[in-house]
Amino acid sequence: MRCANLPVRVSHCYKGLPPKAAVVATKAVVEAQVHYAVEAWWPGPTRTRLSRTTQTGAAKTAEVLNRPVAASLRAAVPAWKTTPTATVRFAAGRPLTIVVAANKRRRYV
Repeated sequence: MRCANLPVRVSHCYKGLPPKAAVVATKAVVEAQVHYAVEAWWPGPTRTRLSRTTQTGAAKTAEVLNRPVAASLRAAVPAWKTTPTATVRFAAGRPLTIVVAANKRRRYV
């Protein structure tokens, strides 16, 4: 969460940080740390064993991973605290954490 607070501090300076540069910095720093080695530890949303499909609890993990990325993107895109995270991600052009993790895992396997 420390690295996610950097764009918040920088964007509150006089004239702030340009939104495009802030989104690029978020992608390079925050998302890189959040998604580090995700292909090894991300279980995926479901698991199939002996022809039975069960939930893995990945939604809870994705919620925890989403917090620093959302905080950083909220600082990058000029948005209020009450703006929904999905809207902020859409404005920044960044996909959901679950989608990024699933794509990285799919490429690895």
